Amino acid sequence: MPDAESGASCPGRGCMAIGVESKQMDPDDLEDFLAAYSGQVKRHGVDWAEANLRERRPGRAEIVIAEFRRRIGEPLENNRGLLASKPTGWYYPKADHDSPRWVHARSRLGIPDDVVPATNDSADQIVARLGNPLAENITTRGLVLGHVQSGKTTSFLAVAAKALDNDYDLVIVLAGVHNSLRRQTQERAVRTLVHKPEHWWLGTAVGDFRPDGNSLSSHLAGNGKRGLLVVKKHSTILCKLADWLEKESDAALRKLAVLVIDDEADQAGLDVSTGSELAGVHKQLSRIVNLRTSDDKRRCAYLAYTATPYANILTSQDDYGLYPRDFIFPLDPPPSYVGSRELFGDGCVGSPVQLETDDTDDTDDVLTDGLCDAIRWFVLATAARAGLGKPVDSFNSSMLIHTTQLTEDQKAYRPAIESYLAGLLEEFQNDPTAMRQFYDETLEQVPSRESSGDGYVAETTAAWVEVEPHVLTVLGRLIDRTEAGKPFKEDGLLQHAHSGVIVDNSKVDHVDRLTYSDPGAGEPGVTVIAIGGNTLSRGLTLEGLVCSYFARTARNYDSLMQMGRWFGYRPGYRHLLRIWTTQGLLDWFQELDQVEQDLRRELEWMAKQGFSPDVYGPRIRMSPNMNITRAAAMKSVSKEISYSDHRIDPAWLDLDDQVLHDNQVAARTLAEGLGSAETVGQGSLLFRRVPLERIRAFLRAYGFHQEEKRLDRPSLDSYIDREAENLREWNVVFKSSERGSKSDFEFGGDVGSVGTISRGRVKNTSLAFIQSLVDSNDHRLDFDGNPPAGGVLYRSSDEPPLMVVYAIDPVSTPKANSARVPLDASTTPISVSLTFPSSNTFVRYVTPLVAEIEASTVDIDMGDHQDDR
Repeated sequence: MPDAESGASCPGRGCMAIGVESKQMDPDDLEDFLAAYSGQVKRHGVDWAEANLRERRPGRAEIVIAEFRRRIGEPLENNRGLLASKPTGWYYPKADHDSPRWVHARSRLGIPDDVVPATNDSADQIVARLGNPLAENITTRGLVLGHVQSGKTTSFLAVAAKALDNDYDLVIVLAGVHNSLRRQTQERAVRTLVHKPEHWWLGTAVGDFRPDGNSLSSHLAGNGKRGLLVVKKHSTILCKLADWLEKESDAALRKLAVLVIDDEADQAGLDVSTGSELAGVHKQLSRIVNLRTSDDKRRCAYLAYTATPYANILTSQDDYGLYPRDFIFPLDPPPSYVGSRELFGDGCVGSPVQLETDDTDDTDDVLTDGLCDAIRWFVLATAARAGLGKPVDSFNSSMLIHTTQLTEDQKAYRPAIESYLAGLLEEFQNDPTAMRQFYDETLEQVPSRESSGDGYVAETTAAWVEVEPHVLTVLGRLIDRTEAGKPFKEDGLLQHAHSGVIVDNSKVDHVDRLTYSDPGAGEPGVTVIAIGGNTLSRGLTLEGLVCSYFARTARNYDSLMQMGRWFGYRPGYRHLLRIWTTQGLLDWFQELDQVEQDLRRELEWMAKQGFSPDVYGPRIRMSPNMNITRAAAMKSVSKEISYSDHRIDPAWLDLDDQVLHDNQVAARTLAEGLGSAETVGQGSLLFRRVPLERIRAFLRAYGFHQEEKRLDRPSLDSYIDREAENLREWNVVFKSSERGSKSDFEFGGDVGSVGTISRGRVKNTSLAFIQSLVDSNDHRLDFDGNPPAGGVLYRSSDEPPLMVVYAIDPVSTPKANSARVPLDASTTPISVSLTFPSSNTFVRYVTPLVAEIEASTVDIDMGDHQDDR
């Protein structure tokens, strides 16, 4: 539908003076040609329009095309992410005076000025990948890969604004499965997008979607009017919406362009369940995204947003399904983002993660030592934020307690915690010494200073003298349940933001459930300890989250990562962020960080190779301890594991005395009879053309850690057997430290003595988790560090496989202020990395089958998707 508000959308007489090169044509003729050509570009894309004009008007085509480019510019180039095919070139980013919705949204997104250009650029790139809204068919299926709590909402609101400025008529946002997230998304969408109420139809302003007896075309009647719906992924609601949309006449549908934005797209809606609720969600969602006329002209683009895309990647690739066959676009987090790398990976500073010391399985008392410490820290951290110059009621501050999905068990926490808070108040009033000591000790766990540097977070720290005056205020707000803002109704149910200990689940009265005030609009903030399960585990932003106590086990990559509500932006208080959890969960989160980094590297590599998601499915690493996603989605994948163009980089060391001894024996046996060596790198020894049988014998004798997540031993042996013809001769390197060794190890044989490398273990890990064994270019030591040819990642098909043997300093003292501790092994550990050449077998770790797959498979773990209204 035309957008009169933004002015003429094609270059008309008043657009710009005619260029010198265009004076061969009469000005009036040129304007007529430009108007017609502009319409063809908008409907069919620039390539079709140029070819058509050159065929029909060869004498004038170049003049018209040159003048159009001079006035409008070139269509946006798609230069990021994965694309199935070249887009039609319909999207030309508009100037501000032609982009009223984007100009308004840009001022309301609440992002720093230095982040706006990147947000603008990525939104343009995504919109350019959507179907042309004026084309006969709109069938886009795309996926935007974000990070947990990293600004995905900001991105999709920017995309929505730009799409609506460029001839899309209706945006439908699918906002998870809970009322709390739908309401939060609705409020933010309206605040960000609605620039002039008279130019909008808001069909879910006071509650979820309900037909009102009027058609969509009647709601959008009027020049430039746009529509916004924010709905939950519930089958009954989506069915009502689908029924209502399908009542539009063919004539109305042909003029309609709909964009469905699926927030938390891996949750519900995918075709992986025979369960009544989620199967219904998929069925109804499919009706909406495949909205079409009676002659099968489809009118809807589908854009999935998620930080955990495993189920989306592994879902059916049916043409009418939701698989992102057209594009996968990765979002870069802004520099201030705190994600898995900053908390569990190699970007971690200090020790923000604390371990629960109580055995939670052996006690009925909900107040464990770790939980008591976490509550105490939340009080102090909130007071510390106030001590840095902001009154306590000027910001929202949150603590998350997530231990179970059982609603009655969640409710049992509130009276116990309120009693503990009363005890803290009495303790502080009698003698604040213990609180001060705890503050100082916990603060030191994450070193900070105003300027960043090695081992420091760049934040200003509040001294105890600045913190102490605010402690009573924080405790008072929690104990008194201080109200904030005005009561409001959601779907007819009264709610009111307030401080205190809040249980958020379906068994709690709505007026007592978690909701936030808006300090930005002048309302006082809230200070909350939020206790919950599923309602707090997806999408919902816990505002000002500074402390978490997390002890709920989930064995799916996506479920566990999404429960990490602590990821996100912590401006001014990143150094105060703390998580209390169990040793087992910490180990799993560290593993998930590696899985996530692997997937993102895989997508980058696919983009460089020009692979499209409809032909080559991204590889996802499997784990011996966790599932990639729910079992139903895994039914639709190839599970054969391949190591083609792959490097095995062990993250764990087995420090058992017998294993250490046996691995040394295996390495010394390998060192015998290798022949003459070449020196590579800084003193490392290279032996070429080592027979496969020598490698097999070593691997049979060598013991990887039983918890090692980066290889599956049976599949490794099977792959070597299958590829034996291509793996007959290996290069073997005995690595020597490039930074000087603190000890040597005697391999004997043809190797002799080699300097050890240092690998400290990551703090707070139950075993010797070193995160990474290899240095960045170890896989190319036998080629003087030169990259492989042919665009492969590690080794091309005509290069031999490589094994690098490492002797590790048993002490391995880390640098000061690092996130590591000494290894403290009883003797020198031996470890190895293996790098395999590219193979034309090209089987993946776990990847979608490019084939027609049953829409429904097996039962889903409903605990991860329970409707908790």
